[in-house]
Amino acid sequence: MDILNFIFNIQTLISALIGGAVGAIALYTILRFIYSKEIRLFRNAKRPIMIFKCEGMDMEIETQMLRDISFFNVEEQPCSNFQMADRITDHGLVIVAYGEGMQHFDEILKRVQAAKVPLVVYSKMTVPPDVVAKIRGYSWCLLCQYPLRLVNDVFGILYTFPHE
Repeated sequence: MDILNFIFNIQTLISALIGGAVGAIALYTILRFIYSKEIRLFRNAKRPIMIFKCEGMDMEIETQMLRDISFFNVEEQPCSNFQMADRITDHGLVIVAYGEGMQHFDEILKRVQAAKVPLVVYSKMTVPPDVVAKIRGYSWCLLCQYPLRLVNDVFGILYTFPHE
């Protein structure tokens, strides 16, 4: 009789362990499905943001605003050297501050497209139609003209863009 009780106790224990494991896996799968966009957001928020500016355009306020939020990874200072676009590797986003003195915009755009990274073209003035046509040629690009809108667009892109 003791052997029979022992066997039933072992069987109950094994059943409870298997049921708990299956329940934990199901719960993990459900939570991962429900919070998939939040997981994407937090992964993308860890990726650095690269900012290009044209000569004579100050991006200090906008850069500091993104840093003050403490959610985005803006480690580098805005640069005006288009050759820095070669360093786009694991960046979550590239911001180009477009102005009258902007040179080499086409090279930056080509490198951003090759890296398959979203691009925000930020301009405090009207962007020429030929540049707007180039921007529209890239599906992960948008045009922004206000500092607060820049923050909103950065958050929206990092929330939705599926990095591989």
